[in-house]
Amino acid sequence: MSDLRFIVTQQCNFNCFFCHREGVKIYEKEKLSAEDYVFIFETARILFGYKGVTITGGEPLLRSDIEEIIKDLRSRRAKITLVTNGSLLYQYISLGNFLAKIHISLFSLETKIWQEATKSVLYMQVIKGVKLFRKNYPKKIIKLNIVSVPNKNINEQNILKFLKFAQEFGVFLKFIPPVLDCNLPPNYITNKINSMLIGVGASLIKESNRKRFYSLKNIKIEIDSCICDKVRTTPDPKKFCQKHSDIFITPGGKLKPCMFDASTISILEEVKNRKDVSLGKKLWQAQQLLGDNCPLIYR
Repeated sequence: MSDLRFIVTQQCNFNCFFCHREGVKIYEKEKLSAEDYVFIFETARILFGYKGVTITGGEPLLRSDIEEIIKDLRSRRAKITLVTNGSLLYQYISLGNFLAKIHISLFSLETKIWQEATKSVLYMQVIKGVKLFRKNYPKKIIKLNIVSVPNKNINEQNILKFLKFAQEFGVFLKFIPPVLDCNLPPNYITNKINSMLIGVGASLIKESNRKRFYSLKNIKIEIDSCICDKVRTTPDPKKFCQKHSDIFITPGGKLKPCMFDASTISILEEVKNRKDVSLGKKLWQAQQLLGDNCPLIYR
């Protein structure tokens, strides 16, 4: 069991070439309110023991009621991770009081490379948001999500720039292979990043599930393997998937067990009518579907 992953909107002010859109390819109108998200979380917490919530999008800070959503979930003891592109973060610094951690997408520290990847001119706003958040919350966990594409943003020069930035502002570095490259041989990209990190002096200190953890001059670094890389090499793919995958909740009120599977389960009626038992049954159904019909395993 991992987190509930609330895709609160599909709107975004970037157009990143690597975006996977959380696997939701068809636009959905935002049908869930802050109260609805609280009901879903409370049901999942009471029936299944969920504690963590990841709020993502699109860009979640574009949603007009995002403050209400986050504050209400936190009031119910949810441990909240916000995933954001950072461009609007400077306007929502106070939300840090309600977050366990924040993940900020940052493709590159070179403006030109960043602009080409995101089709945006808001680079300085992102950097401003990172610096301001750190200033206001010196001990809060900030992870920079670096979607890692060899020959674009992954080379020794760029890695050194990220390490310098991380040391200066006390942020974690999280290197993530593009979801589309799950079709490559297992760990193809992560092994390349590993070699580069070792080459600049980082030390591998721990491996856990699909993650590798490194340290260099008090800088904390993480490489995330695509979950499908691990699934394809584990003895019991379905069991691993059920234990380590998030359950996605789409903006239109559907459960989506897998990013790569188009299957969904509508929960809109159960949520709007506060049918906790029926919602619980569908959450259980979604958990059982994890690992089924995987286009990467069963092909």
